[in-house]
Amino acid sequence: MNEVLDLLLRFLEGLVVAYSVAYVSINAVLIGLAYRPVVDRIRSRGFDDFDLMDDHDSTLPPIAIVVSAYNEETTIVESVRSLMAVDYRSLELVIVNDGSSDGTAEVLRRAFRMRRRDVATREDLRTAEVRACYESLDRLPAQVQRFVLVDKENGGRADGLNAGLNFCTSPYFLTVDADCIVEPTALKQVTRLLQTNPDVAAIGGQVGVVNACEVEGGRILRPRIPRRWLALCQTLEYLRAFSLLRAGFSRAHALVILSGAFMVFRRELAIEVGGFLTGRSPSRLLHEYVGEGQTTVCEDMEIVVRLHRFAYENGQRARILHTPLPLVWTEVPEDLASLAKQRGRWHRGLIEILRRHRKMLFDPTYGRVGVFSLPYFLWFELLGPYIEAFGFFVLPLLALTGRLSPFHALLITSIAVGSGMIQSLLAVLVSTLMLPSSPAGHRMDSLIGADSWRDRAVLFAGSFLTEMGYRQLTVWWRLRATLDYLRGHDSWDKFERKGFRSAVTTTLIALLGVVLALGPRNSSASEASEGTRPEALVIVTGERRDQQPVSWWTESIVQWKNPRKISHWTGVYRADRANSTDYGIILGMAPPRAKWGGMGAELRVSSGADFSPLWSASAEGEFGLWRRWTASARLLHSHYPALDVDRWSAGVVTYLKWNWWWSNLFEMQRSRFESGERDFIAGWESKLSTPLPHGIGLRWLWQRGGESYLVRTSSTARDIRATTFGVQADLPVRGGWRLLTGIDHRSPDRGPSNRYWHLGFRRTF
Repeated sequence: MNEVLDLLLRFLEGLVVAYSVAYVSINAVLIGLAYRPVVDRIRSRGFDDFDLMDDHDSTLPPIAIVVSAYNEETTIVESVRSLMAVDYRSLELVIVNDGSSDGTAEVLRRAFRMRRRDVATREDLRTAEVRACYESLDRLPAQVQRFVLVDKENGGRADGLNAGLNFCTSPYFLTVDADCIVEPTALKQVTRLLQTNPDVAAIGGQVGVVNACEVEGGRILRPRIPRRWLALCQTLEYLRAFSLLRAGFSRAHALVILSGAFMVFRRELAIEVGGFLTGRSPSRLLHEYVGEGQTTVCEDMEIVVRLHRFAYENGQRARILHTPLPLVWTEVPEDLASLAKQRGRWHRGLIEILRRHRKMLFDPTYGRVGVFSLPYFLWFELLGPYIEAFGFFVLPLLALTGRLSPFHALLITSIAVGSGMIQSLLAVLVSTLMLPSSPAGHRMDSLIGADSWRDRAVLFAGSFLTEMGYRQLTVWWRLRATLDYLRGHDSWDKFERKGFRSAVTTTLIALLGVVLALGPRNSSASEASEGTRPEALVIVTGERRDQQPVSWWTESIVQWKNPRKISHWTGVYRADRANSTDYGIILGMAPPRAKWGGMGAELRVSSGADFSPLWSASAEGEFGLWRRWTASARLLHSHYPALDVDRWSAGVVTYLKWNWWWSNLFEMQRSRFESGERDFIAGWESKLSTPLPHGIGLRWLWQRGGESYLVRTSSTARDIRATTFGVQADLPVRGGWRLLTGIDHRSPDRGPSNRYWHLGFRRTF
């Protein structure tokens, strides 16, 4: 008996070692195959002429974006608006409300003024009952040719996608999850692949992890690597398995899985193979392949495998491609329960697909899909958890009970863990490789866009942390999913998402909470006892350059002043220039003034700035030096749609007689453009304030040095050396209002005129 047990242990030890060596070797080959597509795609970024495709490319096919939404009331409107902003000439939007129990359909109808219509449809695919169809009465963006809302009974995501296919008219369709963020140029990148590969049947895009990224207005402002353990481990998993390995399979013409979050299909071919698997289809082909009334929880992989099977059996060429660049961003679960549901569903779907399409396994009739791809998923994905469980859990237990040498157990476990680390390190090296992506080679980019050394260090550290607990958890979840499948568990197990929040939004909420917390609580009597004086301030100013329209700026601020406690203020602003209008809010605070001086900070945020900063943060202080001399310093950071501007100023303020003062500041400004170019300028500013009797204020201004002419469409730095003279007056008028007026003369000329006129009003209530 002991001899049989020892022989079995030796066999299992060899199996674990062979599995680990084969796993890392095959994946290394696939990552190597993916290296060339990754390098080519990064280097081609600088030569993409996507801006010419709209006007000069007559071969762009219309593409329908099909979204199956279930209980997405809180996010669906913003998601649809972000899809409308996709940069593509001919779009068709088909949103399917899959029997939501909340107000998903109602909020869409209100937001886009949708009215019930008899919309033409092709009933190629049988779905759950369609209640009604709606079309938008609003004026749609120029690129959106049609916007349809389909309201139907609940039938699952696959059923909702089939309903969308019945209503869309475009030759290609894109499936997108309702809570994903699509890159603006995603469809143009996909179209290039369609134009260069006429036999392409489907294209998948890499899915990026959005959890730690800066998001604003449905767009990724700055990709970042998550710092939380679960999100970081999933990021590495996406890089290794979903990006590079899929790119390797794609180059080997053996790709069998695309992510449903971003998948472009030829519509007629998808209908020909029976659409997405729901169990309602009367298609004889579906009945032959998978049986009548069968469903799946992984409809995206199942339809790709079925398409391969159909193409090989009918002698058709149907290539499935994958682009390694992130084309869509999604939120990954950050709690164990949600992640366990997701991985369990994926594994149950894999079991279903391999069982129903088992005819293709090891059959040369189905080419590389039959002899390589499906056996790979059978050996490493379906059976892999059992082999890994033996290496991770059983071998240490045998070593503790004396059945196995501790040295052998440690060696085999180290091989299993080391194989995973090697794969992760290879994936990180390829994903973070910096390559020139501009014609002159001045701009460097990587695959994932997170190019800081800190992000690289986090990824390298995560390559080791992933094998210390996370991989063992995924093994356990997949083992449990096998038991769930045998018990007949076939639910979707949808998990809750936290939603996207930008860094600006997070800061804004925090500061708003501080302002509200510090605001006055009780009656005016308590305010008087504490010395708090609430004031309301309204400022309306206009600026006119000769022969140019007036630019207006309006601020409404409420401030709580207290000489012994923190003073704070909040308000809103509006800026009008030409035909554009920006709105934003203002938050600021200042500690009580001390003997040595005082300081304060302010944040301004705009939800969708056109010409003003998206957000700006400033801090300034004044510190006593000697008698009538004080030092003044100010820091300002402004984030525009195409650049970031940092401005520093420091100098001395001299307080003279008659309440006059004179400030002299040295200023430096650094501009960092989205194109990668930088601009640094410096200058000198001098102001003399000469108050007059009867409350009249008068200030004289002189500036000399650099000036950065920030234009919304600028992509290069423009350094203008200028001298400015000006005078500003603050005059009291009736009713507590004060008139603000002034004129600046700038040399050299910066446009049609070098004179700027200022006019405004201010009132404190």
